[in-house]
Amino acid sequence: PTGAVIAPGYEVLDHLHRSRAYDVYDAWSTERRCRCVAKTIRPDRLDERGVRSRLEQEGRLLRRLTHPHILRGYEVLRGPPPVVVTETLRGQTLAHLLDTAPALKPREAAVLGLQLCSALAYLHEQGYVHLDLKPSNIVVDGGRAIVVDLSLARKPGRARPGIGTWCYLAPEQALEFLWRIDPQR
Repeated sequence: PTGAVIAPGYEVLDHLHRSRAYDVYDAWSTERRCRCVAKTIRPDRLDERGVRSRLEQEGRLLRRLTHPHILRGYEVLRGPPPVVVTETLRGQTLAHLLDTAPALKPREAAVLGLQLCSALAYLHEQGYVHLDLKPSNIVVDGGRAIVVDLSLARKPGRARPGIGTWCYLAPEQALEFLWRIDPQR
């Protein structure tokens, strides 16, 4: 609830999002004296070891990455429960913009595309693939595309087939997944 302390030094301002495994909060950092985003495990998933390790891995990766088009991670608090603290973004997801705003002008789309390519090239140079890149995992903030939600990011070859959102899977991920569930295809 609003006003609750999610971790020492972080007070909940608002609940932003609930996914299958995580809750995301707008929080006030007493140390930084600013708003931050705090991502933690949903109460009903606290006992799931994989959920905890994915959150901690994402937090460590975000802290290590330094690119203007990838969400900036501030810290990983081991908890319990663990909390990943990141910068606050003021924009909207690309999914929301595509659903509600007039069509992007070609120049705007090209600029966002170049920014995303830059972010993904950097991520790949660091030895990771995102594995869940989709419009809802891109925030457009002041004309700047920012890649968020690296909870599924893995080193190439370490991702099981079909990981990610089905309609946004890379063709080789989708084909390998389909082959594993139906080798006759």
